[in-house]
Amino acid sequence: MEYSSQTQHVGASMLPLDTLVKLVGGLTLNIKVKIPGILVIDTPGHEAFFNLRKRGGSIADFAILVIDITAGVMPQTVESIEILKSRKTPFVIAANKVDLIKGWLEQNTLSITASLQKQQNSVRRELEAKIYQIIGKLSELGVNSDLFMNIRDFRKTVPIVPVSAKTGEGISELIAVIIGMSQSFLTDELTIKSDVGKGVVLEVLEEPGLGTTMNIILYDGRVHVNDTIVVGGVSGPIVTKLRAILMPKPLDEMRDPREKFKSIDVAEAVVGAKFVASEIDGVVAGAPLVSVKSDGELREAITSIEQEINAVRFLRETQGVVVKADTLGSLEALINELERRNIKVHLGDVGDVSRRDVVEASSATDPLNRVILAFYVRVLPEARGSATELGVRIFEERIIYRLIEGYLSWKEEQTRLKLQQKLDQLILPGKLQVLPKFVFRRSKPAIVGVVVVSGLIKPGYRLISSKGKLLGPVQQIQSEGQPVSVAEVGKEVAISMPEAVFGRDFEEGEFLYVDVPSSHILALRELKEHLPSGSFEVLGELLDLRRKWLAKSP
Repeated sequence: MEYSSQTQHVGASMLPLDTLVKLVGGLTLNIKVKIPGILVIDTPGHEAFFNLRKRGGSIADFAILVIDITAGVMPQTVESIEILKSRKTPFVIAANKVDLIKGWLEQNTLSITASLQKQQNSVRRELEAKIYQIIGKLSELGVNSDLFMNIRDFRKTVPIVPVSAKTGEGISELIAVIIGMSQSFLTDELTIKSDVGKGVVLEVLEEPGLGTTMNIILYDGRVHVNDTIVVGGVSGPIVTKLRAILMPKPLDEMRDPREKFKSIDVAEAVVGAKFVASEIDGVVAGAPLVSVKSDGELREAITSIEQEINAVRFLRETQGVVVKADTLGSLEALINELERRNIKVHLGDVGDVSRRDVVEASSATDPLNRVILAFYVRVLPEARGSATELGVRIFEERIIYRLIEGYLSWKEEQTRLKLQQKLDQLILPGKLQVLPKFVFRRSKPAIVGVVVVSGLIKPGYRLISSKGKLLGPVQQIQSEGQPVSVAEVGKEVAISMPEAVFGRDFEEGEFLYVDVPSSHILALRELKEHLPSGSFEVLGELLDLRRKWLAKSP
């Protein structure tokens, strides 16, 4: 799993046994390589990891979390770790880009241990410092980690292997650690549990001469050519016959092989392959795939796949945002992350944003829910026009966490503006004190110097003295001879009051209060946390004074 600014789609490459042996060649290992190979599925971005999905977990037995050693643990790294922990997927950390450490000398070896022996002491110290920075950050996240060569119990400690994807240094140790941990701790997961073929669709592609094809990961069982398969589609489960199974050659990605595929009669887990079948144009990437051999298995598979897809694609009665994504896996990732952040989803679906989606979003009663989150899909022209017309905001991104952050930033700003609009419609509490020897005019209007003790004052606010005398509105506020629209706590300003008379209605040193209308008090209480500093306490003082004045009145 690694973050990238590139598009977040997955590819798969097979590292067979002989390749593994070559990659770890030269290392002194206490283990014998028993696994037949490793299927490496590249997921450039933690969201793509969700495409490797199955009901109740992930199809991945093991994960490599790539961290840029020059940048350390980033917010995206934290999210990746949370995903791995939630899926209970064991992982190793590849601390990448060691070649960028100042003074690093590239060595002609795939072994980081051999390379380090030829580096200067200052370079080794710098590497250790960066590794321990990563260890410290991971510890804060509840992850116990250490440099792989220092670990005795790999069940309790996540290994960190320094590597360079550019030079290849460290690849030998990285593969050796994965082999050792897989053979020691994943024995049950590395066995085929059923003859029923089970897989997940990574991509649906048009291939010249073949038509529509599916790149799939078969994670359990076996599938034969001419088997009946059931796979998730846009309009429901699709039942079809498997016409061909095409395998990429070792180290070739199935998505873009350097040579032609090899046709085989049977695929056995775990493997990445290209399936050729008819009537699969509506297949959804990220959807489950099952092979069946009887009518009973067929009915069971249809029901199971239908339930699984409907759990991700839905239209709810509850208020929320509209989510559109390119694959079932990315849709599931988006919805899971939104719900984790307590953001409700009204509609979740796969495919381009259409006018129907815009109309659905426009029906939300809360303007903050009149939103479409579009991940890696097109917004059709008629949809974009309707969005402007109906007041629907469309967010588009090709990286999921940026999509969510963009929406949350917008939502925060809209909430702030809405709150400010509410506050602007209210008379806010304020307390000021008349400054001694700063009486510039006694009446018509009275002009005096004051200091704002708590809250704020604005022109037009009506004032009342601490003795209950109504002073009328503030006509103007000046600071250093210039009119101002507001005076906040701590400010010393001059105010003019056309209806008040100094000496009769108020005195030097006396506290004056903003005469908050009774009709505003309930709203101010509801907005308590958003009032200027000291405002709510001043409101309490004002209400206490009003009760005293009322008790004294005949």
